[in-house]
Amino acid sequence: MAVSLHPSIAADNRRTGTDALRGAEGFFTTWTTYTAPPLGGFPRPIRAYAGVRRAMIASTTEFLDPSPYPHAELHYNGAGFAAAPVRVSGDATSVDEVSHRVEQDYLELQLVALTSLLAHHAANSGAGGDCEIRGQFLLTVLERGVPGPVAVETPISSIAGSGIDAHQRANHALAVVTQQDPARVTVDLDELVSDPRAVVRAAHSLASDILGAFAIADPCVLRVDGFLDLHRLHDRYRPAYTPWAQANGLVDTP
Repeated sequence: MAVSLHPSIAADNRRTGTDALRGAEGFFTTWTTYTAPPLGGFPRPIRAYAGVRRAMIASTTEFLDPSPYPHAELHYNGAGFAAAPVRVSGDATSVDEVSHRVEQDYLELQLVALTSLLAHHAANSGAGGDCEIRGQFLLTVLERGVPGPVAVETPISSIAGSGIDAHQRANHALAVVTQQDPARVTVDLDELVSDPRAVVRAAHSLASDILGAFAIADPCVLRVDGFLDLHRLHDRYRPAYTPWAQANGLVDTP
């Protein structure tokens, strides 16, 4: 899953060289410690590598496109790009004859995490204004070495009363074999960094378009009003996400 963010007002950031790299590394560490939702795929420790007017945040230098490794490109003017892996379903209940079966709830939450990362980087850099955010499910990376159709599977209960313990392809959902265009949404940067629900709303917009290519009508966890439907999240993820969602006011209480 890949997300990019471009603020309409670029930062006038004159930091360069090692000083800029350490600043980007410090920002990422602070964000993951105090702000970030649980983000799969970025192993620690991470480090910053030099790029052209940007810092490359990764745990490996193998981050050139296309790359299966999580990484972020934090431009010194506030723009950014970040990518992290989706999770391929291994649930025994799945009977799809496809090469890759992707978990829908994990995909949606990765969009939240990557959008949060890039928005806070932009604000930390001194950028401002409206931000164009693009999200794209990169099939070429997922298919690396194993070409074939990709399906998105929704979290379900395998047995009545068992909780959400499996993933299964929804009725009428499609398997996709061609790369889709990026989804886009524009949001004010101040809103993104001051209200966690704004991040969820932006991620919901991106997820709706991305999932539409698979003939899936709606996100399963992200809501258009900025709350999270944690009761639709797979049981394996709920313990990690619930405390963060509650702390950030993302659980709607009747």
